[in-house]
Amino acid sequence: LQNIAQPALESLYGLVLAPLLVVALFDFDAQQATVFAVRSEGELPLREGERFALSEFGEYDRWLEQRAI
Repeated sequence: LQNIAQPALESLYGLVLAPLLVVALFDFDAQQATVFAVRSEGELPLREGERFALSEFGEYDRWLEQRAI
């Protein structure tokens, strides 16, 4: 995943009007996310390989109800 995440993100960055794009893997069982690629107009708020709790996203319980299977 790491090998394709950054090139894919770079390709999308020119097409998507957003100041920050992140590719992350969400592990709902472990309640954490791992960052695989980041692209930003400014300072990067996240680093590749960084892990963090899903609770840092706020209403992640709603995501559990809406996630694709």
